[in-house]
Amino acid sequence: MADDAGVQITGNVTDEMLWSVDTITKDGVIALQNVGSGAYLDHTQSAKWHLNPNYPVPLYVRHLNDGGKIKFYHRANMNVANVYYLYIWYGPNKEGQVDRYWNDASQATTFDIYRKVNVRAVDVTIRNKTTRYPVKIKNVAYPTGAVLPGMTYDLHYQEGYDESNPGTPLMGSLEVGEDGYLRDSSGSEQIELIAGRYVLRQTGDLSEQGYAPLAKPVKFTITRGGALRVASQDREFPSFAYVATEQVGEDVLPVLQVPHIKPVTLEVTLQVQGKYADMARGFEFRLAIPDGVEELRGTIDGAAMSFSEENDTFVLSHGQTLRLEDVPAMDAYCVTLTEDTPYVTNAEAANELVTVNVGADNPREVTLSDISGTQANPARVTITNTLPNDEVPATGVEDNAALWGGIVGACITLFAVIWLRERRVRRG
Repeated sequence: MADDAGVQITGNVTDEMLWSVDTITKDGVIALQNVGSGAYLDHTQSAKWHLNPNYPVPLYVRHLNDGGKIKFYHRANMNVANVYYLYIWYGPNKEGQVDRYWNDASQATTFDIYRKVNVRAVDVTIRNKTTRYPVKIKNVAYPTGAVLPGMTYDLHYQEGYDESNPGTPLMGSLEVGEDGYLRDSSGSEQIELIAGRYVLRQTGDLSEQGYAPLAKPVKFTITRGGALRVASQDREFPSFAYVATEQVGEDVLPVLQVPHIKPVTLEVTLQVQGKYADMARGFEFRLAIPDGVEELRGTIDGAAMSFSEENDTFVLSHGQTLRLEDVPAMDAYCVTLTEDTPYVTNAEAANELVTVNVGADNPREVTLSDISGTQANPARVTITNTLPNDEVPATGVEDNAALWGGIVGACITLFAVIWLRERRVRRG
């Protein structure tokens, strides 16, 4: 294979089935081009091997020397263990079509390598360069996407990666600049990668800034052609846009956004006041779901609660507490009493880990900001619903059903006791 002008590869089929070596790399990766049609050997995930006259990039395959015979096989990317061996069969146009056999070298077609006769011997220098694709990696805060500097990462090939023993990284100690972008050893924020699957492993610590470590490494794929993919099962935050793009000169580069959560814990307790207030009454509130957040989880007096855009209400009675544990730190969370009642709503912070504001136009709307509570020391807010005495109806029945229900029950019991006593007297 020293002479790219004089070396050809032919299979044990017909003279019409000629292949030339279009490209060969130092690690034995070659590209096959059909001599008759000029098309490259191509393969897609949903189709068999075929000739593609419009394919702009050669399909790279490897070769295996089997007792002097050459067998070719393909892998979806350089990190995939399973291979497809090439098997040629006769098509109607006698061009030769290539089917696939999964991991079966015995079914592969063998090829002979030979030199053309009467060709002057020449010295050929082969310069090989594996195709590399630029990608940018950005460290951001969840869910806002704000720049988050002060982190380091190691980048590994996914093949053979073991979380308990990651081994030597492909690129180590990638530092995040003030602009949030990772930089390679040369200081460039454009990281060049070949097609394959990768693992980005966090090695730095943002705990001083209040951010939790990633629950799992970020796995991503660079496709043949340079596209960036992050599978849904590899996303710690399923609704977050891990893949973005950025205009760099005339090029549009893929950007891998790595989100980090700054967890806070918040408790909201309801107090009900007023001489005729109903202490057993449940008040409905709405919890506004912040933009970019898919779900919030919490408890009310230990009972699990889940909040989303479709399910954003909860009910509290006097003395009950909503606890939101390890939720994203946001600019603000908003809790609103949904009912139109004679009760007057007010709220205040129970400690210094949260700022509370009651809406000027809507006093039932309570905004919580600057939250810095933790699991051990949560931010605490008390919402107070007060029933003024002058707002109580003359009977009080409409606003204190529990109290009047008890009074009615007591009266019925009293009447029953008197009736039984009179009945005994008459019998005696």
